[in-house]
Amino acid sequence: MRRVCVFYSKGRNYLDVLRRVRAEYGKAELTAMTPPNYRLSHQEVAVADAVETTERAAYSAKDPKPFLRLVGRIRNARYDVFVITFDSTRLRILAALSGAKQCAWCSLDGQIVRIRPTVVGALASAGARNVGGRLVYAWLWAYVRLAKVKPGGASEANRE
Repeated sequence: MRRVCVFYSKGRNYLDVLRRVRAEYGKAELTAMTPPNYRLSHQEVAVADAVETTERAAYSAKDPKPFLRLVGRIRNARYDVFVITFDSTRLRILAALSGAKQCAWCSLDGQIVRIRPTVVGALASAGARNVGGRLVYAWLWAYVRLAKVKPGGASEANRE
């Protein structure tokens, strides 16, 4: 039997993610991993087979020991699939460190998107998004500053 873990992240409807993962992986043993201050609803408990609680609600690079304990717990559980609820650099790194054979994230439209579980891949993806974002910002900045605008342009069309 496959073992699947869904790691909770604030801001997303966790029940929708659990239902989508359940639909994708069928009879797999589904574990909901949540922070200590998150209370699962009756529907969420009904979808999950097991519930794990993390040591902290948030982890910081300034205090790496709790994060390393979390990674150790996840690795010791030997999940076949580790699902994160957002495509963020921090969560991708956690997924890469999970030791799962397959990692994925659940997109806002409910798609289960597989990701390569490597730390280098997560960092490269973050770097590429950073550079891409800066290029788009530079293009928009140049367009706004350098584009010639005719006096009275669109506002005259709206007056008629």
